[in-house]
Amino acid sequence: MRIREFLGSLALLVSFANPGLFGQAAAAKYPILNWQQIEAQHPSPSMRLFFYLLRNEPDLLSDEDVLRNFMAANNCLNNGFARILTSEFDYPGMKAFYQSKAPEIVRTSPMTLSILLKVFYFGQYDAAKGVFPLVDVRGAKPTPTTFRDLEPGNDLHDTCPNLNNNGLAKKRNFLAMYLHYRVNVPPVTISELPMAEADARSFVEGLRSTAPAARGLTLLVDMDLVDAPTKLGPFTPGSGYPAVDVQGRIKKITIFSVQDNKQLGVITP
Repeated sequence: MRIREFLGSLALLVSFANPGLFGQAAAAKYPILNWQQIEAQHPSPSMRLFFYLLRNEPDLLSDEDVLRNFMAANNCLNNGFARILTSEFDYPGMKAFYQSKAPEIVRTSPMTLSILLKVFYFGQYDAAKGVFPLVDVRGAKPTPTTFRDLEPGNDLHDTCPNLNNNGLAKKRNFLAMYLHYRVNVPPVTISELPMAEADARSFVEGLRSTAPAARGLTLLVDMDLVDAPTKLGPFTPGSGYPAVDVQGRIKKITIFSVQDNKQLGVITP
């Protein structure tokens, strides 16, 4: 047998003996979203919620526009994605890969969520109770807050530039960065934050102003997402899609000072 014929036969035998090599080659060619890498700066609520939607309504991926958005999400750091998207030679292989891998990929999404809420204020410290009450911006009226439906902003346009590609939507204007979500949680009401008097004094005396607004706060709400059926409503021209309802459960609420972003305390429901 000639050497060239022998090598050809050997290559054929190797391909039959190692069918997984083709899968490995495809996996190397087409990236899968790396959460640690994509969230190196900060967690992306909308990327997590987009994957949550696909995880709990997998039939959406049978729509090519949704699939193309999903492919873009996995190619956030791939500068060649736009070219492949329009290539009659490369696009079919990319589409087939992500169709086959989608159920596995969407389950890599973290099932936690953090939402930052603003425009909260401390009133005057109540030494008898050892608490700072939450009040209005004038510092006068007690203002308890109940969390039940939380709506995070969509940050995909910053998280993943490839999702800004208008060529993703071919049939029905589906763009993941236009979606908005409503996280339904069992109601949690907060009205005050316990604090030792020495710490309260340090906080007040460290403020740059005595105006009530100087006691501004931000609240970081950490929650678990609950696997539950969800539904993307119908697209309405001019107004887009209705809010996607997501199920969650609050784990803790961390309170920070607006002035210096210092953590002031944690409330656990």
